[in-house]
Amino acid sequence: DPVGVFVGQRADRINTILTLLDGEKIDFIEYIENDDIKLIADSLKPARIESIELKGKRAIVTIPEEQKPLAFGKAGSNIKLASQLTGYQIEIK
Repeated sequence: DPVGVFVGQRADRINTILTLLDGEKIDFIEYIENDDIKLIADSLKPARIESIELKGKRAIVTIPEEQKPLAFGKAGSNIKLASQLTGYQIEIK
């Protein structure tokens, strides 16, 4: 379990990292080769995704209205990070 390796037993590793990051929140997602839709969906968690349509290097993501703030994050930081992580220009619909 790759995520478990980072978290550690009883969350020992992750708590050490969070202390060093001064309480900044972080998420781990598993990279699955050749499954860009799952990678995009995982990178936008905890927002609930309805659908993802890929058009070249553009991803059109449909999210319920009440979930959009979770996907965007503060000042759009989540959507920017998800775009950098996945290599797709992500549009929220």
